[in-house]
Formats: sequence, C-alpha cells, structure tokens
Amino acid sequence: MPQPEFVPDAANAKVTTGEVLPPASAWTASRPAETLQQGGQPKGAGFGFAGPDQGYAIGLAKRIAPQLVLTDGETVADACAGALGVALARASIYGRGPMTPDLLLAFGLF
Repeated sequence: MPQPEFVPDAANAKVTTGEVLPPASAWTASRPAETLQQGGQPKGAGFGFAGPDQGYAIGLAKRIAPQLVLTDGETVADACAGALGVALARASIYGRGPMTPDLLLAFGLF
C-alpha cells in the first residue's frame, strides 16, 4: 500500500510499484479428457445416465426404507440398490436430480 505524501519517510523507504502482470491467455479445451470438441458426453448403450446430484438419491432411499414391506429373501440393501438405478435413470431423462417421487415409483416397480 503506498504511503500518503504528507508522511515523512527516509529516501530508502519509498514504496516502489509492483510488476504488472500480462493478461491471461485464452482457455481452450485441449486436455485429453475434454469431450467438448467431440460433441459433448458420449451417449448410447453402456454409458449409463448422467444426471446432477445423484448421490442425493441414497439419502432419499434411506428415508423411504422403513416403509418397505419385504418378503423372505429380500433385504433393504438389495431393494435400495435396484430402485436407485431405476430412479436415477428416470430423473436423468428429465435432466434433473432425483426426487422422492422417482424413488417411490422405483420401489413400487420392485
């Protein structure tokens, strides 16, 4: 911070100006994993469904789990694992994160 003009100082204590940085260069998608130049994320069989905030569905499934009615040989973990895949696929088709109705529908299918 420069000193005000009215403050007395020694000649060797003068504040000097700093080095001026050049402007930043333009950004380009040149990293090996960038998919922008190839048209975005790949789609098709085996690529799954990309959607925002998919981890939130696990918390939603834990809230619904006490309401599940299971038969012999079924576990809560298995029911949640199957329903999560269906619920996440449904949510990503609409381009949004998972919601409780997605999980209720998926648990209903199972």
